[in-house]
Amino acid sequence: MATNIGEITGSNFHYAGGIVGYADFGLIRSCANAGIVDGAINSVGGIAGEVGRDAIIEHCINTN
Repeated sequence: MATNIGEITGSNFHYAGGIVGYADFGLIRSCANAGIVDGAINSVGGIAGEVGRDAIIEHCINTN
């Protein structure tokens, strides 16, 4: 299981996510984020900052 426990900070015009910043397609599975995620302008998320319609997130947890 991929796990993030560190702090993630995005800057201007970037996506910030605990596991992935931006996923346009593909599968993100069995992951966890327990770290703080912070971003300045664009999308920010515990698991993913931004996900396209061809990406799938399953069996993941964000605890922060």
